[in-house]
Amino acid sequence: MRAPSDSVRATCVFCDSPRRVVHGSPPMLCGAAPCVHRHAALPAFRKCRVCTTPLLPAEWAREVCAEDGCRLAWLQRRIPPAMRQSWERRILGAEVRRNRAAGQRGIPADERASWRVSVLPRNRDRPSALPARRREAFEAHLRRNLAEARARFAAGGPMPSASLPASRSDVSPAERDAEAALLGAGCAACRGNCCKEGGNHAFNTSDTMLAYLHRFPEQDDESIVARWLSYLQPRSMTYGCVYQVHDGCALPRDLRGHTCNAYYCEGLKMIRGRYAPGEPVRAYFVHREDDRFTGGQFVQIAVRRG
Repeated sequence: MRAPSDSVRATCVFCDSPRRVVHGSPPMLCGAAPCVHRHAALPAFRKCRVCTTPLLPAEWAREVCAEDGCRLAWLQRRIPPAMRQSWERRILGAEVRRNRAAGQRGIPADERASWRVSVLPRNRDRPSALPARRREAFEAHLRRNLAEARARFAAGGPMPSASLPASRSDVSPAERDAEAALLGAGCAACRGNCCKEGGNHAFNTSDTMLAYLHRFPEQDDESIVARWLSYLQPRSMTYGCVYQVHDGCALPRDLRGHTCNAYYCEGLKMIRGRYAPGEPVRAYFVHREDDRFTGGQFVQIAVRRG
């Protein structure tokens, strides 16, 4: 019913006709009566609680679409006032810390707000030798996923949808690249707290392997397994993903699972998509541990013009 990039598409979610602003018609429709009636007939659980866009089946349980704005708005509606106030105090505290640090660095007062605050966790894990049992566990997981993907591929299974967060259409490719680099810098500052959940599976799924088979149908299973295993390093984070090393991820992005490429923590969502065209792409990364802030890093990514 709906493409993953629905937030930036210009056509109706039902009939692919151009969208039109019509009084009484939701903005994601063309305004034609059949589509308006079809949207109205959808049960409430099949529409986003915020923007009323029809939900994909995978989104029914969480009640909102994949758009960051909708997810944040729905979270704010549902969390208790005391928790919301605690979050607001946390943001205010981070901004006070940024302004104080900016003053010490000689950053003019009228520029300090342009350094968007991002409150991140901090991974305190350290690297150690990757045990053979972890390598073996990952290889077994990889082979299971590959076998399932091979069966799906033989049966004509389609290329899995990337389902990545929609890219903004109002900024230039250079600005999008700069923001992506800034988000990567945030992950580096955090040292991959989210990546720890990769454990011995590295977020690899049968969809990951099926997508690879579509790209490289001529490769045999042993060559594919050997390629993934070749990126395992002698040392990885002791309690993290098998590919998580001291300075990031050892696995190329095009081999990573969907979660690795699509997930943004709440701290990164604070700055993702917040830079207007022509604005400097900069952030102030600060860590929150228990009830206190630690560290503080000003990062700016140069946008290549022309």
